[in-house]
This record gives sequence, C-alpha cells and structure tokens, in this order.
Amino acid sequence: MKKKTALLCMLAFILVLSGCSSGQEQSFTSPSGNIQIIVKYDFVSRPTVYKKSSPFNQKVWSYEGPGFTETVYFQEEWISENEFMFRYDDKNDEYDEEFLISVE
Repeated sequence: MKKKTALLCMLAFILVLSGCSSGQEQSFTSPSGNIQIIVKYDFVSRPTVYKKSSPFNQKVWSYEGPGFTETVYFQEEWISENEFMFRYDDKNDEYDEEFLISVE
C-alpha cells in the first residue's frame, strides 16, 4: 500500500512540474515544407526556437531579453528555405524587435 501511495505521489508531482514548465507553443513550416520550427514561450513570453527533428528537437535560438509583463507572440516571415525574420511588433511601436534566424 505504501509503494502505491508513493508512486501516485511521485506521478502527481511529475505532472505538476510538467504543467508548470510548459507554456505556449507555435509551429511554422518553411516555404517548401521541408523545415518545421517550433516556438515555445516561457512564463514571461520569452521565445525559444527549435527545429523539429527526430528523435529530439534541435534548439536553434532563444530570446535573451528580460521577458514581458503581458503575453506576447513573435511572428515569422521566411526569407529563404532556411532563414526567417522573427518579429515582435509592439502596439505602440516603441519596443519593436526583429531577429534574422538561420535554421541548418
């Protein structure tokens, strides 16, 4: 009985931790469809870009800024098959940011 209780507590703990660490996620595909990227946001809307690959996704880029006080999303615009512009457009046009990201 003690083993079952301990196992259930451990499982509940793992589920709580996985729920806390997961944030918003977006997927984008290159113009020809050969490259797929996944953008994951942490709890302060800082994005990290991953190239979808098997068996693990490859980290390509992460935002080094301090984070945001509200929920924000970056938009992608593909420049070529393996490069895209990643933009954050502030409504007041004060804090606009853009980054050129290469996916190899």
